[in-house]
Amino acid sequence: MKTILNEDVVWSRYELGIDFFEEYLEYFRSHSGEIYAKLTQALDKKDMVEVARFAHDLKGLCFNLGLERFAAHLKAMETLSAEGAVDALQSHLNELPELSKQAMLALETYRDKQEC
Repeated sequence: MKTILNEDVVWSRYELGIDFFEEYLEYFRSHSGEIYAKLTQALDKKDMVEVARFAHDLKGLCFNLGLERFAAHLKAMETLSAEGAVDALQSHLNELPELSKQAMLALETYRDKQEC
């Protein structure tokens, strides 16, 4: 299983300044929720193109923050959407809120360690 957080990537964001890092965290928090809602709607419509697009968008955001496990999960969703695997996609989608909580906790813990 991939690590939740690639600290080298996170450091490259953190070293740009705490204000930048905080803005990035807030951006992730708000946009991941928005994209989750869009993923849910797209999957309800069985629109695999939109599912893949939204999963790809969120995956990019996750990679930019070093969230490797979350990004890998979204990559799997892209693959499943190409296969039209609705049931497997639903299962993956159901896991996103917990992955998001884990990601935020990991990022906040990382930030807090740097501030000590």
